[in-house]
Amino acid sequence: MNYEEQMELDGTEFLTTFFSPTNDAVMILVTGDNMDGKKDGLSCVYLYLCVAGEVKHGIQSFAFIDPKQAWSFVNDLPQMSALDFMVASIGVRTKLH
Repeated sequence: MNYEEQMELDGTEFLTTFFSPTNDAVMILVTGDNMDGKKDGLSCVYLYLCVAGEVKHGIQSFAFIDPKQAWSFVNDLPQMSALDFMVASIGVRTKLH
């Protein structure tokens, strides 16, 4: 990482990393907020692409009403199909009035 251009990551809690099965230099860093549900509000999960140990960019963020759902999502990520991931990325739609 170029320290002149420091990046601030979302998520105050380190959750896990997932390494690419085809490229040892590539991994997904997973951080979160309120994953124990002790604070009011949503539990959030943030995904970042890392290459050779450096964070390259954010991939996606997710918000969950229930921390159990957030942890289930994180635990299911390695087995998710691309379609499952895209559907999960849609999020909650707002109502039209």
